[in-house]
Amino acid sequence: MNETKKNDFLAIITKNPELSLVDFKDAGITAENSSLLTKEEYMAMPKVVDAFKTPTGEFDQKKFDSVYKDAQIQYATMAEDSLFDNITRNLSFGPDAWYAPADAIKRDTSPIMIVDQKPFDYSQGISYITELSGKKNKLSVREIAQTQKVVDYETGEELDYTPNDKAGLFSWFSLPSMALAQWDEDGTHEENGITIPHKAGDLKFNAEGKPYYETLSGREMYGKDLLRRSDILTVDGSK
Repeated sequence: MNETKKNDFLAIITKNPELSLVDFKDAGITAENSSLLTKEEYMAMPKVVDAFKTPTGEFDQKKFDSVYKDAQIQYATMAEDSLFDNITRNLSFGPDAWYAPADAIKRDTSPIMIVDQKPFDYSQGISYITELSGKKNKLSVREIAQTQKVVDYETGEELDYTPNDKAGLFSWFSLPSMALAQWDEDGTHEENGITIPHKAGDLKFNAEGKPYYETLSGREMYGKDLLRRSDILTVDGSK
């Protein structure tokens, strides 16, 4: 069940179309205290329906869709900004980092061994580049996920397209909201008959061992790694 928050973001931008995200932040409106419901939930509210009626008394679906899409984009941006602020507030530094703030979190820099749950070919950081089919793979986790079939979160079934299949400005508007597939809660899952533990936030992988995107399906946007319009204006690696 989604957490109830005191601000409704669609109502805020509908009543204050002249304000920007900077204005909202200055007013204390953040992703932590605001929510954006699904289209279906809003369209079931008489006040929302009344707000989008034409002079002849008909519901203006096109106008509602346009305003809702704008609200999604702005809310996703606001959520990313909030997530970045939270990350920077919790940055940790090694014991010899002379440039670290006085109240910074100190971390243990002793060497540790990390074993990937299910390794896949990806590039992360400055020089971690693996070989794939004789070619250097320079794609990030998100870019690899954009090449994989999207999964319907509610059914668990793969859809018949990847995010890259919808590359381009106009195709974006036909896409459902989606996020990089990650586990929502601590728990276990089955993989090849083996029970594997996972933590909330761990990546999910498809049958090919690759990360992928899944539909948001009414879940809270905050804290999710959302697919942005700029991600698929062009296909990564294309010229």
